[in-house]
Amino acid sequence: ILTKWLLFINYAKLGDGDNAVNAMIDITGSHKAGKKFENDILDFYKKRGINGLFEWLTEVNIKSPIPVAGLSGDNFFISWWYAILGNREKSLQFLEKNMETQFRNYTFFNLICTNPDFDILRDDPRFVKIVDEIGLTPYNIREAK
Repeated sequence: ILTKWLLFINYAKLGDGDNAVNAMIDITGSHKAGKKFENDILDFYKKRGINGLFEWLTEVNIKSPIPVAGLSGDNFFISWWYAILGNREKSLQFLEKNMETQFRNYTFFNLICTNPDFDILRDDPRFVKIVDEIGLTPYNIREAK
């Protein structure tokens, strides 16, 4: 599934909405509960373009998660999708929620220090605190400059 996510994110970043939609449908289709979302994905894309896909991702993660990585309601991924949408406050809110849970997601957590998707958070003291708490301060590109 990781490869499918990489395809989706790359297509989305390149502005290739049709392939991003197909990749997202492929991701959701990897679980039987995900097949019902195809029309929703298409509707969000038709109404809001590529941003609509990330809006759909946040909505599914919050309201109707399915057991697929990136769609299972995980706070880190919700934070990531909000960061891509440019919603600094919501992104930080879900990063903080990730830190408050007993089972924190660290799978891709190191990305917060180097991935440009999180650049909108770098100067926020709450972000710096999270990076410091998990021991990644030396890798935070803001701090390394």
